[in-house]
Amino acid sequence: MKTLFTLTFLLLFLSCKSQTLVIDKLIFHTSICFGTCPVYHMELDGARNVKLFAETVFDDRKGAVLYQEDTAKMGYFIGKLSKKEFQKILNELNRIRFDTLQSDSSLCCDGSKKTIILYSKGDRKEITTMFEPPILEPLIKKLYRICELKRLKKVEQTFQIEPPKNL
Repeated sequence: MKTLFTLTFLLLFLSCKSQTLVIDKLIFHTSICFGTCPVYHMELDGARNVKLFAETVFDDRKGAVLYQEDTAKMGYFIGKLSKKEFQKILNELNRIRFDTLQSDSSLCCDGSKKTIILYSKGDRKEITTMFEPPILEPLIKKLYRICELKRLKKVEQTFQIEPPKNL
């Protein structure tokens, strides 16, 4: 009887174990809006390498002409996240249970669309939102911060970042 109880307990315990996401690759896209939203296409791989194509970035300095592009912040960039920065992204993905989230159905009209594509353990999950729910805000802020890192190095080489499937 004890053996049966122990086996049942172990089976239940192992089947209830939470699945932890890993980042094989994370892709983040933003779109233009009716305003000064930047357009970013960023890829982060499991080795913490960042590739960024900053397609459109507006000058946000005080006194800058409205809708003036900041060409110094536009182009192709590469870099590497620190272990701490990478872990924050991974922790956030697991905290919000990214694998269970769904795309936003209201993708109309004047806001920037944000798409996150996550490859984890061979699975691909893509969500798109224009007006992100509160649970997604911290993750999206962290992804924007990566796109705005000053230590990313501007490069001449171009590269492709996987586009969203649902645009």
